[in-house]
Amino acid sequence: MTSVFGKLLSVVPVGLGSMFAVAAMPSTASAHEFHFGFRFGMPPVVVEERPVYVDREVRVWIEPVYRTVCDRVWVPDQFEDREVVFYHHGWRHVRHEQVLVVPGHYQDLPRQVLVTPGHFETRIERVVVNN
Repeated sequence: MTSVFGKLLSVVPVGLGSMFAVAAMPSTASAHEFHFGFRFGMPPVVVEERPVYVDREVRVWIEPVYRTVCDRVWVPDQFEDREVVFYHHGWRHVRHEQVLVVPGHYQDLPRQVLVTPGHFETRIERVVVNN
C-alpha cells in the first residue's frame, strides 16, 4: 500500500488499524450510503449516514374546479288581484282590482360553471427506502 491511507495504517498500531478497516466497510444489508472523512487530531473515523431515495409514481385525485357566474335577469312587474273596499254615499262597495305588488327590476342569479373536471394525476414523489 503506497497511498496515504496505507502509510497511516502502517504507522498506527495493529489494534487501531483493524478498527479503521472494519469502520471503513459499509454494511451491505443497510439501505443507506456511507461517506467517510479523516481528520488529524479528531477521532480516527467520521461516518456520515445519508438516506437513499427512490422516485415513485403516485396517482393523486384532483378535485373539480368550479367558478361562480352571475347572470343579470329582468324580472317583470308582479300584480295580484285584491279586494278594494270603498264607501260611496254611505254604502260599502267591494271592487276587485289588480294591484302592483313588486315593480320590475333586475336580479342577479348566480350559477356554478365547471372549469376543470375532477381527474387523477400522476406525480413523482421521492421516498426514503427503509430496510
